[in-house]
Amino acid sequence: MKSLLFSALWFMSITFTLAQEKWVQQNPWPTSNTLSSVYFTDAKTGWAVGDAGTIVHTTDGGTTWVRQASGTSQYLHSVYFRGAKTGWAVGGYGTIIHTDDGGETWTPQTTVYSSYLLSVHFTDADTGWAVGQQKLLLHTTDGGITWVGKTLIINPVIIPLPPNDLNAVQFTDAKTGWAVGSAGAIVYTIDGGSTWAANSAVTSQTMTSVSFTNALTGWAVGGSIIHTTDGGENWVVQASGTTSGLTSVSFVDPQTGWAVGDSGTIIHTSNGGATWIRQTSGTDATLWSVQFTDARTGWAVGG
Repeated sequence: MKSLLFSALWFMSITFTLAQEKWVQQNPWPTSNTLSSVYFTDAKTGWAVGDAGTIVHTTDGGTTWVRQASGTSQYLHSVYFRGAKTGWAVGGYGTIIHTDDGGETWTPQTTVYSSYLLSVHFTDADTGWAVGQQKLLLHTTDGGITWVGKTLIINPVIIPLPPNDLNAVQFTDAKTGWAVGSAGAIVYTIDGGSTWAANSAVTSQTMTSVSFTNALTGWAVGGSIIHTTDGGENWVVQASGTTSGLTSVSFVDPQTGWAVGDSGTIIHTSNGGATWIRQTSGTDATLWSVQFTDARTGWAVGG
């Protein structure tokens, strides 16, 4: 569980040349709670969620942030939006909340599961996935009115999955998706989640985040960075250039991406991860989430 710290947001601000890239702290801080996840639908409109049911929202690229009433005091671990109005956030004890008015009101969605949910992703306004502790995998086809627990059917069985967490999930279309988790676990589906294939582990380190730019090309980060160019059938380890643990990764195209993590770590690649370069964040707090809307503009949130 992420500890309660003072939170901050950082905004990627570039003026003229690549050498002038910098991260700028956004003030005033909208909350004193740790923020765990950030999601922007365009360069102006975004949300961040975190401890004690915290949700903050901006419509001006983060120049100002306003609190939104989530209706829950549970830790919110992940937020995802389809457009500027329709979104979901998930968190502690099976919490799922939903908005269809940009977060002006959030309403709970019911599940029968009490495990912590750690990540949520939708492929359209109706079809979504949430993953969490104890290999919990939830699926909806009606926008979250009903959530159904899915048995993680591994076909073929290549490796057994550890009996603990799935930390992140992402789909590139209605059929193709990936989930990553503890002890290097990676699973993927090409049939909309009816069956999942598991990869031979290239690392035993926990994977915390996954980012695919198309159905073939993706990265996962955690204790290391791993990369695939064949849809997840095979993965290779990339040299990160840092000893810090990584918590989140965001790619905007097959060449350009960022990862963040412990002690304010931010690393950047412009060649698909062949090399990663450290960027100065201006903080030593853990950064829990990063997202870019294009190759110039991004946000990171954390402690």
